[in-house]
Amino acid sequence: MPTYRPLLSMSSWVTKSYEDVLRIAQALNFDAVELDCDEKPIPATRTSRAKMKEIFSKYPLGIFFHSPFLDQALGSRTATIRQNTYNTLKMYLDFLGELEASHLVIHAGVDDTECPEENVVDDLKKLVDIAETKSITLCVENLRFGLSSDPHRLRELSEECGSKIAFDLGHANSCHWALDEKRSSKDFLRIIENRVVSAHIYLKEEGGRHHPFREIEEVKDPLDHLASLNSIVWWTIELPMIEDVIKEKLMIDSYFKKRFP
Repeated sequence: MPTYRPLLSMSSWVTKSYEDVLRIAQALNFDAVELDCDEKPIPATRTSRAKMKEIFSKYPLGIFFHSPFLDQALGSRTATIRQNTYNTLKMYLDFLGELEASHLVIHAGVDDTECPEENVVDDLKKLVDIAETKSITLCVENLRFGLSSDPHRLRELSEECGSKIAFDLGHANSCHWALDEKRSSKDFLRIIENRVVSAHIYLKEEGGRHHPFREIEEVKDPLDHLASLNSIVWWTIELPMIEDVIKEKLMIDSYFKKRFP
């Protein structure tokens, strides 16, 4: 059995303001927030970042970060995209070093055709080395498509490059590996479990949207396995609608009370 429960985090998807995210998370008794830098980029000027750090200091919450990803493709065979992605992630690691962040979640291996595995490995290794100098743990998220949608390939990537993994429950339920092979998200998790340090909690991604679970029983098997791992630092409810976040949190709070008495 685990010796501690993970922090329960809320995604910043629910609002546009960093301070509003923190205020709402504190009001709802979350332990932490995961800030999506696609929705809310970290400012480029030191003055603005200092103000951000001042805002963070007002709230007794853990703060984790998810890198930009919509215009990024790590290891792209298109030289300008590859260089831009690498430079952007390096820049964010510099920013997070100033903000004394502990973890950064990234996307890697988003498309096998456009992002050759050897390119992804080369660039990810360099970024992991940079992250380690700043005491930041770099976490690759499993996606619905590409290299990271296959748990065996994702584990190999993580082991070869020294990164950790952010387990996305909804992606694991929705990826081709699970759907085509009739595997479960728990099967996916068991293959990568020794590399996982965080999780995104929701039922599935469909139609470009994250969908909540309605009953804890829908996700109990993978949650039970996640809860058995001592390596997990935080779980994030990654949903855009605050009413869905509140409903999931109530169910997870009840689950935590039983699981971590």
